[in-house]
Amino acid sequence: MHRCAGEHAPENTLAAIKFGFTKFHNQAIEFDVQLSRDNIPMLIHDVELSRTTTGSGIVKNISHRTLSGLDAGSWYDNSFATERIPLFTEVVEYCKANSIWMNIELKGSDEEMAQHDDKRMYHVGETIASMTATLFADELKDDNPEGLDFKKLPLFSSFSIPALIAAKTVAPLIPRALLVWRKAEVPNLIEVLRTIDATAVHLCNEDIEDYDIHAIKEAGFKILCYTVNSSDRAAQLHDMGVDAVCSDRFDVAL
Repeated sequence: MHRCAGEHAPENTLAAIKFGFTKFHNQAIEFDVQLSRDNIPMLIHDVELSRTTTGSGIVKNISHRTLSGLDAGSWYDNSFATERIPLFTEVVEYCKANSIWMNIELKGSDEEMAQHDDKRMYHVGETIASMTATLFADELKDDNPEGLDFKKLPLFSSFSIPALIAAKTVAPLIPRALLVWRKAEVPNLIEVLRTIDATAVHLCNEDIEDYDIHAIKEAGFKILCYTVNSSDRAAQLHDMGVDAVCSDRFDVAL
């Protein structure tokens, strides 16, 4: 489920995760993780606070204590006015307790991506992946990949190749997927997927027809398509060979 509960609750909040789980028995979610000024991973999509909180400013320039005090729910509905930006650790704890699978997007700003701020994005990937490996230490006890239960492990995804390389370095047994917005951004897609030792690629619904789906699958990679909010479109993508979709609606799935 996109940003925890899609269109059904304020995005990237514990309320959204709990809503999806209790009302729709949803057990697979995607969410965005950024670092605060003091390097604490927190769930929020935008790098600027004003769209989904009562605050303003850039997430990476603000301490986690200040971020945790902001109202992250009333923009959606006043009934969520007490909702806060959750700590990554809080979310993992809840999801593990309820067997909810997690797609963890390692998030940076469009500016950092455009300026190829590889050092910053490597730091983001390294910090979040290192914490994730600690939180999943029990699941990662067996350092032989053949002995791991990957259904109990999360997935790292990112538009940033350096972030995924960092994740591979510090948490090599946690699977990775490359997010791609437009085909022209990653012309050597299969080569890049091999470089980061990815298990999957996440492609945009708007231009997925531009890709050679068969070639990607033949190379051994799964394909997820985002963001798909029509059951008819999901069925069409299934027929094309897409393995999964990410949606804002609980009634859309492959």
